[in-house]
Amino acid sequence: MLISSIVYPLTTLPQIYVIFQNQSATNLSLFTYTSYLFFTVIFLSYGISEKLKPIIILQSLWFVMFSCVVAGILLYS
Repeated sequence: MLISSIVYPLTTLPQIYVIFQNQSATNLSLFTYTSYLFFTVIFLSYGISEKLKPIIILQSLWFVMFSCVVAGILLYS
């Protein structure tokens, strides 16, 4: 579970790379990715409150990934 918690969010790295390499966030929805961030914070809060290490790792990494995508959308849209 811990390995999956690390690898799964990293699948977003190609998307982040494309955004910043092409300096374009065309066809990406700011609403969608900010919604992902919002719910990630909720799940992360739950993981922290219940001391569930896989959820904390997973949601922390998703937070970083989604934040990078949102930053790219804001910079390049």
